Amino acid sequence: MAASLWACSEDEFTPQDTIDYPMATDGVQIPLGNFKVILADSSVMVPSFTYQEDGTYLAQFPGIDYSEKIIDAHYLLPEGVSISPKIPTRKDSIVQVAYGKEEKVRQLWEQRTTYTLTKTDNTTCQLTFLLNDFIGKTADENPEPGIDEPGTLFIDLFNSDQAIPDESVWKLCTFAKNAWAQHFEHVKGYETVRLDKGCLKLTVKKDGEHYKNGGIRTKQVFPINTRVEVRAKLTKQVRGGFPAIWQMPNAGPWPVTGEIDIMEWMQGNPEQIYQTIHYDPSGTGKDQSKTKAPRISVTEWHTYAADRTEEAVIFYVDGEEIWRFKNPHSANWMDYPFTKNDFDLILNFSLGGMLNGHPTWPGLIHDEDLPGEMWVDWVKVSAL
Repeated sequence: MAASLWACSEDEFTPQDTIDYPMATDGVQIPLGNFKVILADSSVMVPSFTYQEDGTYLAQFPGIDYSEKIIDAHYLLPEGVSISPKIPTRKDSIVQVAYGKEEKVRQLWEQRTTYTLTKTDNTTCQLTFLLNDFIGKTADENPEPGIDEPGTLFIDLFNSDQAIPDESVWKLCTFAKNAWAQHFEHVKGYETVRLDKGCLKLTVKKDGEHYKNGGIRTKQVFPINTRVEVRAKLTKQVRGGFPAIWQMPNAGPWPVTGEIDIMEWMQGNPEQIYQTIHYDPSGTGKDQSKTKAPRISVTEWHTYAADRTEEAVIFYVDGEEIWRFKNPHSANWMDYPFTKNDFDLILNFSLGGMLNGHPTWPGLIHDEDLPGEMWVDWVKVSAL
């Protein structure tokens, strides 16, 4: 069967030899003639289009961390076909107003954008462009923190040319018979933890019959009156996955001495993250947790943070306070255990599934979603 050009019938348009239309995986020609993307290093990228189950097409652009590296995009539309929004090209700009002055600036690509192609008879086709390795629009938009900023107690930008994190400050998470740690049992060394392109990348996967987590934690612990900041994202939502950025005390039984969950995600509410404290005022081992669940897209970069002070544990996303748990200053220290001990920092992407014949709270694992990764751009701990 000859490939079909979605945009128009043979009567409406006859492809010319000088115009090349990309072929999607389902045999349909995508009506973006001679489509190519020009990068800052003068290289040219021509993506493939993959047909999706929802009837749309996906074009992926790996290796582009900042969209300012896209210098131009060239394409031709057949007669009678329109596209919305326009694919940003060199000549496109948007007007910004700063300090009362209008200025035209380049329109830069987002991490993910869906374009709608429309024929004259109003039939449509949707194309989604995805920058797989997106960090930001410009390098200045998401600057890394300075290593010598006042008050810095700990910082890792993960910019080493080594393949694994610095073993003098990080250690691997290890197996335990609980929901978050059970799938470290069959992990061999750093097979699920690596440094790549300035990021820490933690992988969850299925290897034969075994599920495997990825995770590290600091060897150092941090005192009261500190702020922890972590810039991170997921490459995809993995059902049954349990990515987390969190802190545990260096002494005492759980949950009496507390736990601070700076970011957790689960499949039950996929468009939200959880920021939670665990404690046990009774001292009987009965967890009493309090949490807020802001709406956050975990597949986009965000900076997750928490302050642990004498007065409160305060949670943030991208610098905006989400909620705080206040110290009641009661006679019972277990009402606010977060001043009692120093706390470390844990970064992990784990899988839930079954444990001892029962489902775990992260939910059942969907093998079709594997593998998945959590990327961490940087970590910083500061004195307040």
